[in-house]
Amino acid sequence: MPRAIAAAVLAAAVALGACGGNDHKASSTPKKPLPAKPAPADIAPGGGLAIGMTEINPDLFWHGKDVGAFTPWRDRFEALKPPLYRLVVDWSSLQPKQGDPIDWTKASDGCMRGLPPCRPYSGIRDTLRAIHSQQQAGNGFATMVVIYGVPDWAANAAHGCERDGITARSRPISAQGLEGYKKLIGSLQDLARPRASTSTGGARGTSPTARSSSARSASSARAPRSRWRPPSTPSSPAPCARS
Repeated sequence: MPRAIAAAVLAAAVALGACGGNDHKASSTPKKPLPAKPAPADIAPGGGLAIGMTEINPDLFWHGKDVGAFTPWRDRFEALKPPLYRLVVDWSSLQPKQGDPIDWTKASDGCMRGLPPCRPYSGIRDTLRAIHSQQQAGNGFATMVVIYGVPDWAANAAHGCERDGITARSRPISAQGLEGYKKLIGSLQDLARPRASTSTGGARGTSPTARSSSARSASSARAPRSRWRPPSTPSSPAPCARS
């Protein structure tokens, strides 16, 4: 019995301690307002991000432009000061028909897969202007061009081993297509030359790549910068090995 009484007393003491009684009044001290968010700091004091960046919408890195609601994200991107920017060019969407002018100002809704937020822009031309604005501001942005998506008229016919669903944009470039590719590069260089910073060499190089959006297949055709020559390929496709 004494032990039971002692346990009951101890339990009551613990309960009172938890409740705290009625002696303490609720604090009426007003909450301090949250401090204003500071401007993005220079997070790359050592010379910039060690790797490059890729961004499709130029308003997310256009220096000095009023980009509306994109401003906070543009400022964060700019603070990275990437030494290298990768400019991706979808050849098949810019010149779907042979002989047509290359549409460097092809309008885009500025959405990511159709989802907001969106800011429309005028194709590769606007992207080059945004790159130039960052180069002029001393924020790096030396540019590497990556070309992908072979147009139907510039691709070899299907042959050899191909997975189901492969289209022309993922096949090697034909001899006719290679001539068109040369013109594509020349046109892009003409477009970029008035805007490219000589301190960075403008567009450093190009990488012609045929890439499947489903990542099933990728074929490449490369040519030296100093002179053009068709890629060396076997005269006949290798036999298929199926299990």
